[in-house]
Amino acid sequence: GIGTKRDCPQALSAYNAVAGSVGRHMLEGHGKELPLDLGLMRISLSEVDGVLGEYPADEEDALEFDRLNAKAGDQWSQKELGWRSLTGNGMERDVQGAQANLEAAAVEGDPEALHNLGYIHMNGLGVPVNYTRAKEHFERAAEGNINQAFNALGYMYYQGVGVERNLTEAERLLKRAAEADDGDAAFNLAALYQEVDANMSRALPLLIQSSDVGYWRAHLAVAEAYEHGIDTQKNCTAAVVALKKLVETYGGVADELRTGVQQYQEGRYEEAR
Repeated sequence: GIGTKRDCPQALSAYNAVAGSVGRHMLEGHGKELPLDLGLMRISLSEVDGVLGEYPADEEDALEFDRLNAKAGDQWSQKELGWRSLTGNGMERDVQGAQANLEAAAVEGDPEALHNLGYIHMNGLGVPVNYTRAKEHFERAAEGNINQAFNALGYMYYQGVGVERNLTEAERLLKRAAEADDGDAAFNLAALYQEVDANMSRALPLLIQSSDVGYWRAHLAVAEAYEHGIDTQKNCTAAVVALKKLVETYGGVADELRTGVQQYQEGRYEEAR
């Protein structure tokens, strides 16, 4: 109710309009995710953040430090460089270089490197799609308790990708990762429950969990459930909060919102509008 009468339905309508633009922006590959076509399901890389995360001001020096260590056989540097060159995080994207570094780290059985190699083979990043190799890497990574690997295996069994479809095994694996607060697994388990139950009773709490850790599709799903009262009570405020999380986090909208608020506070009402 800042400068006007409080009107939740009007706020929800406005946020829905912006959220649609943000969703299209993310689907076009402008978000942090790699632009992969996995439908509504989602698997992700195991994030490795070492020297560069500790000393962002000395990024180039840190990169060179990692490169030297990787050549000398340092496992952590190899898997970090592999992850960074695969995602383009802090360095130019280089799938072949990523694979070489990850394979070097995986020789020693590093579970994060194994998972990320599985991700490469599953999605055909620089190599032919190979679900058998992907599954082998995910299984070895899961032995090292990598949550993303449990989620990836759960995805494979749920979708019947490279394996015979098995919803019981999919549920077990996804639940294992979701209980460790993996937002991707929570979202995927919600999709499974929604299909099996044909309602949102078990799915909605998992979607909320996924939304809480920032997955943009989960924000949209939670907002829709509360806006339309899908197997829950209609709650305009909860729907607005979910969409607010989305538009303030992704798609460059956050900067525009901050600028608008600043202009409003300075009395520049037309510009703010």
